[in-house]
Amino acid sequence: MVSSEPTLAAALLLRLDQAVVELRTQNAELAQRVEELERRSKRSSRSSHQPPSSDGPGAPRRPGQPPSERSRGGQPGHPGAHRALCAAPDAVVAVAPERCGGCGGSLDADAAVGLAGRHQVWEIPAPRALVTEYRLQRCRCASCGAETAAALPAGVPIGMFGANLEAAIIGLSLSERVSRRRVCEVVSELCGVTLALGTIDRVLARAAAALTPAVSEIDREIRNAPSRNVDETSWRVAGKRSWAWAATTPRAVRFRLLDSRSRDACHTLLGTHPSGVVTTDRWAAYNHLPLPQRQICWAHLVRDFRAQAEKPGRVGEIATRLAQTTSRVFKAWREQRDDRDTLQAALQPVRAALDDDLDLLARCGEDIAAAEFALNLIILGDALWTFSHDPAVEPTNNAVERALRPLVIHRKTSYGTQTAHGSHVYETLQSIVQTLRQQHRDVYAWLRDALTAAHHAAPLPAIITD
Repeated sequence: MVSSEPTLAAALLLRLDQAVVELRTQNAELAQRVEELERRSKRSSRSSHQPPSSDGPGAPRRPGQPPSERSRGGQPGHPGAHRALCAAPDAVVAVAPERCGGCGGSLDADAAVGLAGRHQVWEIPAPRALVTEYRLQRCRCASCGAETAAALPAGVPIGMFGANLEAAIIGLSLSERVSRRRVCEVVSELCGVTLALGTIDRVLARAAAALTPAVSEIDREIRNAPSRNVDETSWRVAGKRSWAWAATTPRAVRFRLLDSRSRDACHTLLGTHPSGVVTTDRWAAYNHLPLPQRQICWAHLVRDFRAQAEKPGRVGEIATRLAQTTSRVFKAWREQRDDRDTLQAALQPVRAALDDDLDLLARCGEDIAAAEFALNLIILGDALWTFSHDPAVEPTNNAVERALRPLVIHRKTSYGTQTAHGSHVYETLQSIVQTLRQQHRDVYAWLRDALTAAHHAAPLPAIITD
C-alpha cells in the first residue's frame, strides 16, 4: 500500500507556491498604489491643473525673479506721477492775506499784485438719492364724460429706480462681486436707499432682459473672430453639478452656465461650425474641432510634462527633457512674437526635439498612461504650433482662465446659482461686465447709458468697439 503523505505534502507545497505568487502580486499592486499616492501628494499647481490656492505648505515654492540690486520704490530720474490741475474747477475761492508779512499792517484785497499759487481740493458730493414723484392725473372728457388716466412720460422707468441706481446695483453685484446683503448695506449707507434682497434680484433680472441685444452682439463677436480662447470650470445650480463655460477674444467675453461639459455644450457656446482658431486644453469635448482650427494650450502642457517628470526611471527622464523644451518654446515666443516668420524658424529645432522625445515616450512600455499621453500629443501634431504662424493666436489659454476667475470666486463665496433663471441672469450680466473690462471701458458709464436707452425704448450703445 502506497502512503498518501507525499501526495499531501506536494499539494500543500503547491498551495503555498500559489499563495506566494498571489501575495507577491498584491504586494506589487500595493507598492504601485503607494507610489502613485505619494506622487499625487507631492503635486502642486506647477505639476497639475489644480489652482495655486490649493498648494499646501509643503509644496515647492515657485521660482521667483532674481533679486534686484535696486532699492524699493521709485528710481532716481523716473518721471513720477502727479495730479494735473483741473482746467475748469467747479468753484474758485480767492484767498487774500489779511496782514503784511513784513510790518504786520493790514492789507486790502484791492492791493493784490499777482497770484502766489493755486491749490485744488478734489471731493465728491455727499451721496443722496433724488426722489421724483410722478402724479398721474385722471381727467374727465367734457364731451362724452369718459375718464382717462395719464401714462408715464417717455423714459421714466417702470420700476422704482433710475438708471444710475440700477447701474450701481449691477456694478456692485457683478463687477465688484459684493454679496446681496452687503449691496443692501452699501446702498443704504451711501445713498440712503433701503433695499430688500429680493429687490436686488428683480433689478438684475430686469436689466438682463433689457440688455439682451448687447449679449447678442457679444455672441457675434465670439463666433466670427479670427481666434478665441475657450475653457470651462465646475459650477453649481441649486447644489447640482453644472459647468461654467467661457470664451474670450481681445474685445469680448462670453459666459454660459450649462448642464454638461460635452461637445453639445461647446456647440451652445461657439456654434456648430465656428470660424477661426479655438485655443483650448486637451479635453475631449474639443476633439470635434478640425486640427487646423485648434491651438493646444502650452501652459497646460508644461504642467503635464512636470507631472510626468516626477515619475521614476526612463519616463521621468524623457518628461524632464520635454519640460525643458517648453521653456525654449516660451523663450522663442517672448523674443520673436512680433515676427511670425522668424518665430517659425526659431521653433523648428525645438519642434524636432519635442517630436523625438514624444516618440520615445510613446514607445516606452513601462508606463501605459505616459505612453498614451505622448501618443495623444503626437496625434494633435500641428495643433500645438498654430500660434507660430497665425498672428491672431497665442500659445496659452491664460486669457480665458483670467476671465473665469470672477466666476471661481463667486462659486466659492456664493455656491453658484440657485435656479436656471438665476443662471441666465448671471451669465448675461457677467458677460457684459467682463466684456467692458476686457476693452478697458467704464462699466458704470456704459450701464447707465444702456439702461437709460432701454427706458426710452431706444437702441443700446455699442458694446463692441474698435
